[in-house]
Amino acid sequence: MRFNRLALSLVLIAGFSFAHIAHADDDAPTPAQNATALVQTAPVRTGTLQQVVTAYGTVQPDPDRTHTVSMPHEGIIANVFVRPGQVIKAGDPLVEIENSPGATAQYDQAVAAVKFARNDLARQKRLLKEQLATHDQVAAAEKALADAEANYKQMQKTGVNQQNKTLRSPFDGIVTAVMAVAGAHLQTNAVLLTIGNKDALVVALGLEPDVAPRVRSGTAVHLSAPLDPAVAINAKISDVLGMTDPATHLVNALVQIDAPATDGLVLGMMLKGKIALDAYTGAIVPHAALMEDAGGAYLFTVQDGTAHKQYVKVAFDNDKDAVLKNAITAGTPVVTSGNAALNDGDAVRTTEDTQ
Repeated sequence: MRFNRLALSLVLIAGFSFAHIAHADDDAPTPAQNATALVQTAPVRTGTLQQVVTAYGTVQPDPDRTHTVSMPHEGIIANVFVRPGQVIKAGDPLVEIENSPGATAQYDQAVAAVKFARNDLARQKRLLKEQLATHDQVAAAEKALADAEANYKQMQKTGVNQQNKTLRSPFDGIVTAVMAVAGAHLQTNAVLLTIGNKDALVVALGLEPDVAPRVRSGTAVHLSAPLDPAVAINAKISDVLGMTDPATHLVNALVQIDAPATDGLVLGMMLKGKIALDAYTGAIVPHAALMEDAGGAYLFTVQDGTAHKQYVKVAFDNDKDAVLKNAITAGTPVVTSGNAALNDGDAVRTTEDTQ
């Protein structure tokens, strides 16, 4: 009996202790009741964001102002004085041409044709006085002389009357290509070399095909050189081509650069272009504030220590800031850090509150 009473006492004491502990646990606040999320916020601001597209391209001579040097007559290349990329001045020697036997023969024939035509005209005029020729015959002789003299003068302009002729640069420029080779026997109009005007350059900026339709002639662009901070040129797009470049698969947007902006530029130099497109005005929030779920883009605003989920429409996002179509009051705090685990209505405290 003594053993049973002792066991019963132990059971009663243990039960009392368990009930007391359980009651104490019920009175203690749960972690969920005290939990507040630590977040970082930024105020909404009102303003305008400019959409900017970055493209790269190389400096090239303006094809509309590139000069082609050709063979003025049949001849042999005696000397080539320039090479591709060489900067030249007006009057600098380019190529020396030596007359070919065929060109010399043509010139001699032209001289002989003029002499014959003059003698024939004089003879026809004497015969007309003796009434042994008609006016039509005299007129025909006059035309033959005019044609022979015109041909002779044209050949003189080509320099075929000289055994050797040196072709010289018509202006200051840069030799962009040389096709002439010493010793080559070339025909009239064969291309010898091309000269680009160093005061008229073009930059071909490569655009992604989906961006190209939004860039138009007259669109503002800022050009800079990644390796030369001194290069800074404000210009405009002069033309956007209607096809992709087979080599780059990009659409070229051409930017014309005239002197003095061409100073310091070198053919083949890489330039970066920032092209200004559309401007968007509205409520601006940091890109980090935006989240997305099945309902679309949303963010959390904070009011009286509580997070409020709000779906938004984004007009433009540049990966740093976003312009919203929604009208949100400027100064409203939006959560920019710690928003991934938030739910609508969660209690929050900001990093500013902990300082």
